[in-house]
Amino acid sequence: MLSWVLAATLMGQDVRAWQGLHEGLLMEAADGELNEAVAWYEGWIAGLPADDPSQAELHYWLGRAEYAQGDYEASRKALLIAMNDPTVRLQAQVLLGQMDAQELQVRRLPVAYDFTTGTGHFLHSWLYPDKGRIRSELPPQSDNPALAWRTLVLDREDDAIEIWFDPALEGPRHIEFRAHAKEFRALLVLAADDDKGRRYIYPEPIVAPVDDWVLVTADLSSFVLQDTGGLAEGHMTPGTVVSLSLWDRTAFGATSRGENVIYLDDMELR
Repeated sequence: MLSWVLAATLMGQDVRAWQGLHEGLLMEAADGELNEAVAWYEGWIAGLPADDPSQAELHYWLGRAEYAQGDYEASRKALLIAMNDPTVRLQAQVLLGQMDAQELQVRRLPVAYDFTTGTGHFLHSWLYPDKGRIRSELPPQSDNPALAWRTLVLDREDDAIEIWFDPALEGPRHIEFRAHAKEFRALLVLAADDDKGRRYIYPEPIVAPVDDWVLVTADLSSFVLQDTGGLAEGHMTPGTVVSLSLWDRTAFGATSRGENVIYLDDMELR
């Protein structure tokens, strides 16, 4: 507690706000007191000027408490306010990403996507909030929309998109899709996480070319436990997948740098 007070004093913040935040955290730690913690945070937020430096962190912890009690709409509103402050932005992004993943979970298989009206159940990874985005759009010289993943290739940096499955659902056993890149060829890695938190990767190299589409078709049973080279022994057990992710690893295997768009289309999970 003393370190919090000292930090608040040095930063010119209202020590009382930090004390209020600490009291709210103590309430959260006690069983059955989330409602009281939410009311406590709301009271402090209302009692402080809108430009008080403590507002962002108070909103983060308010959003966290509301998320814990299942009020996702209120939590989202609080976390979006917290996103304005770099000191808690990453934590807020993590919770927002968790909510997005829960809301967009695949709940029935098989499922197919032509991305005509949207990006389906796909999300851009919260790990790279400022790196890229996804939307449905027409690829160059095409009349059929596809998922367009806009990304920025920088030295020693990757990017990812992902799709999550309802825990009650037996995960997919097969995936198929087409891929194409706009500015320069993209080097991609297809990964799957199982219900024990282990990550497996598709061992075949995936290169999305600029001048054509490549067809990717893979059985999840061929995925190998991730290691330094993806060559560790142990294959994925079909049906245990909780999430699939596609990683742009161009920065680690090619010299191209800058903005790129990776298009995905005609995807099927079964």
